Amino acid sequence: MEGSGHVTADIDAGESATGSMDSGEDGAGARVVGAHLTLAILFFIVAIIGATIAAYQLAVPGSLDGIAFLSYGRLTPIVTSLFLYGWLTLGFLAAVHHVLPRVAGRPLVATITAHLSMALIAIGVVVGSIGIAFGQSEGRPYLEMPLYADAPIIVGLALAAFVATRNVAPSRERMVPAQWYMLAATWWAVLAVLIGNVPGVTGFAGAMQTGFFRAAITGFWFAAAGIGLIYYLIPRIVGTPGPMRASSLSALGFWSLAVVWASTGPVMYIYGPGPGWYETVGVAFSIGLLVPVLIIVADFFVAMRGQWLHVTERGLLSFILLGAFLFVLIPVQNLTQALRTSSAAVQFTEWVPAADTLAYVGAFSLWLFALAYDIKGPGAAGTERATWHLRLSLVGLFIILAAMWMGGAVTGFTWAAGANSGEFTSFGDGWAQVDNALAPYLSIRAIGTGFFAFAQILLLSVVIGRSRKDAALAVTEVPPLDLEIAGEPGSPSWTSLRFGVVALFFLALVLTVLLPAFDPEVDNGTVLGDRDRVYPEGSMVAAGRAVYIEEGCYYCHTQEVRPIIPDVGLGQVSRAGDYVHETPALPGVERLGPDLMHVATRYSNAAVLKSRLIDPRGSRSWSIMPSYERLSDEDLDALTTYLMSLR
Repeated sequence: MEGSGHVTADIDAGESATGSMDSGEDGAGARVVGAHLTLAILFFIVAIIGATIAAYQLAVPGSLDGIAFLSYGRLTPIVTSLFLYGWLTLGFLAAVHHVLPRVAGRPLVATITAHLSMALIAIGVVVGSIGIAFGQSEGRPYLEMPLYADAPIIVGLALAAFVATRNVAPSRERMVPAQWYMLAATWWAVLAVLIGNVPGVTGFAGAMQTGFFRAAITGFWFAAAGIGLIYYLIPRIVGTPGPMRASSLSALGFWSLAVVWASTGPVMYIYGPGPGWYETVGVAFSIGLLVPVLIIVADFFVAMRGQWLHVTERGLLSFILLGAFLFVLIPVQNLTQALRTSSAAVQFTEWVPAADTLAYVGAFSLWLFALAYDIKGPGAAGTERATWHLRLSLVGLFIILAAMWMGGAVTGFTWAAGANSGEFTSFGDGWAQVDNALAPYLSIRAIGTGFFAFAQILLLSVVIGRSRKDAALAVTEVPPLDLEIAGEPGSPSWTSLRFGVVALFFLALVLTVLLPAFDPEVDNGTVLGDRDRVYPEGSMVAAGRAVYIEEGCYYCHTQEVRPIIPDVGLGQVSRAGDYVHETPALPGVERLGPDLMHVATRYSNAAVLKSRLIDPRGSRSWSIMPSYERLSDEDLDALTTYLMSLR
């Protein structure tokens, strides 16, 4: 019978067939959650240490030039992968496996499958990070791990979605918001990672695929799972019996989030080489993103009625509400990068990594901290160490964000000032003006990152330092779901949820990837693309491009000239057809160094360029570029040949 505490054929082989709430089964579920969370936190600590080292290299250029895997261009994608797939993915899967069975008032089923899912994802993260460290990056931001590492992650996510589905199934006729979000999130995660890793997408269409993946993994996986977690935690903290029930407000928030978030992907390419209507889609949906976020946060606040005086007394509420505040800032930041006026000033600056920091290190991490303290047991978040963990983390986070926002604005206005005045250019010796303006903010960012990393020692001391037995006992039960009052008119049914989340995912995919990919502007090569941007297999220029990707040069250099004042003097404006023969296309992420779209036009001979790759501060003491003296002569010659082909 659905909704009862019994399970019939819904149990993995090897698990109890009765499904009763005995301590052994509850302990098995707690061990699944504890293992996921422990691994997630370990990946988080490694990622934060890596981020601190990367930030230090920007503040103190040349400090780690001789160590390949610690170079900024290789370490940054490793940190990103550890954060996305190690910390956030395993952390939110811990939330899914913790919340769904307790909402339904039953033990976690399919625990063997859940353990296998965790193992596959962890293996993929470790193998993929090692692959990037040894130069096997795919060259696509957020998707750098090689396919042999992506494969176990995709399978692991599919198994996790299967586990989530089985734990929701008994109460599928009357689900609550925590169940909608978490079940949808697990399947959205599978679809996002699967579509993002479809190989062989050439030209600017591949860049649009990357933009879609970034929006989908952020909104459809991390945000949705985090929202589901908060719908579960708030009633527990404020003392409401059972989980938050469905309402018209919660249903509106869910469906509007599903419609809007993944279609904000074009924000990465405002003023870019894509079709004009593609950018308009990104702007429109970025404006619309404010709607679901505000609705969802309003629903949280409704649930907090009469409890505001107890925020400081209940430590978990501090983590949740501060995370919700940062969550509201995500669409504000996104809109700033989407609107053409503000985008002209902040695109390709420190505002780009600030958006990821705000979401991944800010809102979503704070919510996972709340989960960790909730699993630790009542009162854990109110301990002195947990309080200081929150305070120090926030100090570090806001130092990082302030440095990025201010540094990004200063950089953008410096580019514009040089172009307007004609006193200096945004390349060559003129780049000294940019580096000197940005240098103080890079130092402040490094300090903030180190501060945030130091704060996580307290997280380890509170959460990790306990026995397996304590982990099982710390889990407290919630009242079973009352199927008669769980839903309201307009709440997603089991059928609408299954088909709706898939349909809306593919609607966003069609709108922001498939349709623009077949636009003639994207599909047809330009003279530049057909003549100079062709890389025959086995050629020196192809080998040099491979070195460029291995070293992550696209994290500091763009290859995209925009039709705006800050890019005046950089050469011919980029068009989508310029990249038609490139796999992957390399428009870049951020300009910590000059744009390289037409870099060969600025060098009289290859020898000068090669000498700057070997000793970047030899003639330009202000340069923050790492030395590539550690590369072999063959790789240096190939990299130089590739750069000299960019005309």
